[in-house]
Amino acid sequence: MIPDLDLDRAKAGALPRGFKDLGDGYVLLRAREPEPRPLRGCEAEALREFLPSAPRVGDIPVHRWAKLRLPTGQKCYSAWKEPEKPLEKRRTARNVKVSFISEIHVLPLYSLLTYL
Repeated sequence: MIPDLDLDRAKAGALPRGFKDLGDGYVLLRAREPEPRPLRGCEAEALREFLPSAPRVGDIPVHRWAKLRLPTGQKCYSAWKEPEKPLEKRRTARNVKVSFISEIHVLPLYSLLTYL
């Protein structure tokens, strides 16, 4: 009756609606931007360096996804979606310790990545 409570389905590695299998155990999970948007200049350059088949000139339109499931079953949460959540619901276990002018700050990783 309630698919989310079907433990056999969960053990079998069933994937939620709207996923995209990238192969080798990597799976993109919703939410996703409805329309592709061009990457910023620094993002496009990084993609071109990492992926030689990426277009060398012009915009590179992409859809942003909220999560990536790794082959180990762990989930990575994107810097795009996390800041939209209330502070108490954010993935605050992913923090980075930053030392700046003799002061130590603990920042959520997604906020650090957003401004790099």
